[in-house]
Amino acid sequence: MAFEMRCYRRLLKIWWGMKITNEGVKSRIGIYSDVVTTIKQRKLQMFGHISRMEKKRISNIAMEGTMEGTRPPGRPRRRWFEDIREWTGLNLGEAIHAAQDRENWKRIVQHATGLDGS
Repeated sequence: MAFEMRCYRRLLKIWWGMKITNEGVKSRIGIYSDVVTTIKQRKLQMFGHISRMEKKRISNIAMEGTMEGTRPPGRPRRRWFEDIREWTGLNLGEAIHAAQDRENWKRIVQHATGLDGS
């Protein structure tokens, strides 16, 4: 979010001494959602799209598949499904089932991204 706002301020030639809020900068540039919300929305939409595909498609196999072997030491990497679970409040099976109904999934995406007014 900070990088995004710094870029907007640079485009508009607004320096820190002008005391303009982030909301003011966004309204001047005509942007009403941030990059993080857009990424979240598109990731959820892609999940729904892939979930509705045939199970034998390569993208569905890659999304639901696992890798063989051991992982390198250190903190476990963030998994794609962890974001879906966190944003929707649904486990993997529930999310895949919910995504089969397009209209229902659209409502879930809008609610998860805050674009439904909640």
